[in-house]
Amino acid sequence: MAKVYVSILLIILLSLFILVSGDILMFWLILELCSISVLPCLLYCGKVNVEQSLVNYIFAISISSSLMLVGLVHFDFFFFLVGFMVKFGVFPFILWIYSVFIYSGSWIVCWCISVLMKISLLSVSYFIYGCSCAFFSLFVIVGLLFSGLMFWLYSVNWFSVWSHMVVSSSSVMVFILSLLGVDEFVYLFIIYLIWSTGVLLYFGVFNGLIGYLLWLVSIPFSFSFVYKVVCSYYLVGSGFCVLLFWFIYCFLEQLYLFKWLASSKIVKLVWFNSWLSW
Repeated sequence: MAKVYVSILLIILLSLFILVSGDILMFWLILELCSISVLPCLLYCGKVNVEQSLVNYIFAISISSSLMLVGLVHFDFFFFLVGFMVKFGVFPFILWIYSVFIYSGSWIVCWCISVLMKISLLSVSYFIYGCSCAFFSLFVIVGLLFSGLMFWLYSVNWFSVWSHMVVSSSSVMVFILSLLGVDEFVYLFIIYLIWSTGVLLYFGVFNGLIGYLLWLVSIPFSFSFVYKVVCSYYLVGSGFCVLLFWFIYCFLEQLYLFKWLASSKIVKLVWFNSWLSW
């Protein structure tokens, strides 16, 4: 586990160093080092199919790295943006998120990729601010609809459920980032950091009904409720369509979570197992 702790510490330090890189080439280089630092977590924390998750992750970061580098070399922002979307699992470049999370079977891996790696988003605002367009909005809308429907079509365990949440959060956060400066986005990111870490701690460590209500279900004053309200606040000025589909996603997600809680298929002992599945 010492190698895992070193890997996590390295990811945090590199992510923080990205914030002061100040140069797009240095940003790309440190971001790739940060992505590579996740590999020890995949190797030593994977439980289900380590080889498959490792191959899929390496394949994804290789493609994203290549596209971003092509964009830098040829001064083509399109390739850089596509590589960036692949790196952070923004729709439609999301299949690797599902495969890595489900095949690894590790909440530590999920935390590194879906939380720690996103620290670098605070630096990306300098490069993508103001680049929102109709196609980008369309990707976000389809991504939100896709994530909401997948709760009902493909939720084989909590790793797939968390993948749906990550896909929707990535799309919304990147879209909001293109509209806001980093000074405003940092507040949303802090809330996301607290909420997502709490959800993963619930899945992997604490379990129980209270944690389910506190982190997953959007009841008043729960962390999930606060996160969704803040996202809605920032999306109000983005246009009616994106906000509408954000509400549709939230409805489908919460309906599924309430249904799971009330379903007769719930085995109460599942709340006390480290592996939550049904």
